[in-house]
Amino acid sequence: MGTHEALQDLDDVVIVHGGQGGFHVDVSGIVRNVSSVVNVRSILTVESTGQQIAGDIAPLAYLLGNYDEDTETGMFSGERALIEVEIADTTEEICPFEAEVMELCVEVSDLGGDGEMGLDCVRVTAVLDPSDVPFCHGTATTP
Repeated sequence: MGTHEALQDLDDVVIVHGGQGGFHVDVSGIVRNVSSVVNVRSILTVESTGQQIAGDIAPLAYLLGNYDEDTETGMFSGERALIEVEIADTTEEICPFEAEVMELCVEVSDLGGDGEMGLDCVRVTAVLDPSDVPFCHGTATTP
C-alpha cells in the first residue's frame, strides 16, 4: 500500500472515466480506533446544488492493511465513490461537473468491534479525467 495524505479544503480530485464507461472518484484512507474489518461508503455531493451524485450503494467491507492492534489503526484503498449512472452515464454528462466544489464524505463502520460508525468530510474541487478534457473542451480530434 502506498502513502496517504489527507485531502485539504478544495484539493483537486479526479473524476475517473472507468474502463467500463462509468465515472468514479478513487478514495483511500487511514482509520483509527477500529477493529481490522470495517465497512466503507463514499458520498459525493455537489456543493452548489446539494445534489448527491455518489454514495447510494451499500458500503463495502475492507480488511485494513498495515493494521496495528496497539493503536487500532489501519489503511484501506480501492474504495470508489461511484457516480450514479442516472446522473452521468456519458462523457457529455460528466463535463458540467468540471471545477465544481463538492463535499466528499467517507463513512466507516466498525464490523469487528462495537459497530460504531464515523463520518469525515472534506470539500474538494472536481477535475476531469485527462481522457475527457478534449471532448469537454471541444478540442477532440478524430483520427
